[in-house]
Amino acid sequence: MAADACITQPLSIIEEHFSSGRINEVPQYFESRKTSIPLLTDGAVNGQLVRYRGMVQDQLDTELYLKQFKIINKDTGDELVLSGMYKDNVEIPEGYCLDDDDTSVLHEEVHSYVIIPVPGETKWTQSIGGCGQGDMVPTLSSNMKRSLDCTGTDDELTTQSTKRRRSTDPVANGNSIAAPPILLNNPLPGETRPSCIIKVYDNEEILINSIIEFIGILSTGNDDSGPLLYCIKATPLTHTNPLLPPTINHQNIINIINFKECRDSLLDILTGLCLGDTTAAEYLLLHLISYVNIRTEVLALGKFCLNISKCPKDFAKKLFGIIEQLVTKAHYLPLDLFNLNSLKFVPSKDYTDNRLHTGLLQLSNGTHLIIDELCMEQGQLNELGVANMMSLGTLVQWQHVNYDFKYHTQSFNTDIPVLILSEGRSIIKADYHIPLVPPPVSVPSVINEVSPDAWDKLRVYLTVSRYINYSLQSDIQKRLEDDFVSMRRSDGATGEVFHSLLSLARYVAISNGNTSLSIEEWEQAKRLYHWKETRLQ
Repeated sequence: MAADACITQPLSIIEEHFSSGRINEVPQYFESRKTSIPLLTDGAVNGQLVRYRGMVQDQLDTELYLKQFKIINKDTGDELVLSGMYKDNVEIPEGYCLDDDDTSVLHEEVHSYVIIPVPGETKWTQSIGGCGQGDMVPTLSSNMKRSLDCTGTDDELTTQSTKRRRSTDPVANGNSIAAPPILLNNPLPGETRPSCIIKVYDNEEILINSIIEFIGILSTGNDDSGPLLYCIKATPLTHTNPLLPPTINHQNIINIINFKECRDSLLDILTGLCLGDTTAAEYLLLHLISYVNIRTEVLALGKFCLNISKCPKDFAKKLFGIIEQLVTKAHYLPLDLFNLNSLKFVPSKDYTDNRLHTGLLQLSNGTHLIIDELCMEQGQLNELGVANMMSLGTLVQWQHVNYDFKYHTQSFNTDIPVLILSEGRSIIKADYHIPLVPPPVSVPSVINEVSPDAWDKLRVYLTVSRYINYSLQSDIQKRLEDDFVSMRRSDGATGEVFHSLLSLARYVAISNGNTSLSIEEWEQAKRLYHWKETRLQ
């Protein structure tokens, strides 16, 4: 069948597969044509095949549908087998009726989810992502031309327990896609891209806050449920960088980019942003590639919450302006009295409408949260403000958020790198605290000298660094243990200090593109820790 028919008449293709006993091949059939499937936009119409990438914000009630049932011709007795998959309802041909004696009827569950645009997705990611993630080759050539700022009845059988009613045909009236109030549930302000409800037929587990790309059939409506997508294929995404394929091969990471070149270039940029402070720039670089690599019952190992203090007043906004050009997801949070006392940070369950109402901290893994304490002023926190501060503290210390389900709380694990910019030491205890100490002679910024191709390389560098398989070799482990014994005897170093050193060393090695730690990198980590501690004395 022609490619345009695949997009405009997907149900016809599905019915052909069903009638020939190949319904299980439907997801693979459409996935193989993914690059030609358009994204969900205002121009999409009812019944069209579309792609949609977003974050799972809420799970709605499970419904039942008729996967298979039989109808019979009233006059001739001829039988037809139909399916209720991927559609609002099934039209029974004239002269046919349900077979009351049908023993082959299959009822199965369909799971419904509220999917919202990826919170905090940066403008460059959205701009390039319009081409479709993975459509580009995973190599960065010098001719890439992207700029920095691109930025019923027998006649109509209802197949689900609850159906949306339509008074008019949405195709004939040219209904556009718009998110009604029920779907305006984004955790971050200013989001205008459409949200939608997704109905998933397989039993594959879909987790709240995960990022998933869906291929499905669009159903538009004129009621409060908004656009709906009947999912044909759901693909969880481990990252949202459109410059890379959806799946990153660990063995090929080292061949994608030059790690040393990217590290040196990024360090130059960050040093200029940190007013010439190379030590603070080193810590910031390691923070940007950090992630939770192991989670125990009480600890999230690998987290690298960084507090940079002694920052000038305009420092936070300038730094965020560059960070959002480098990472795929980021949010700037001014921690002033108004925001603390009025914004809801934690999602909460409303049992009246049976919805999970979002909060600012309902973010997907890998979203960089930049907290600006420079705008704090004197004043009294109300009950919400106190709860918000406690939630931030829990996020930083344990990397989870306790959602409010009214009668109980439920902990949702997170992996959100938190950067706190402050005048004095932050009121939130960070993993690493370093005061900003600019050198006597100012260092010129190199940002204006960075080419679009170089920006792309840095964006890839920060993403692939999270996928390096890092481990400690036995000989290095022995050296580290001996060093810790020596440090404990001479300086009274604690286990917490040793853990901080191990995390620093881990990210020093990863930032160089190495899968194991060298003696030189271990010594560099010790120097970084020593320099930080010297500033705090």
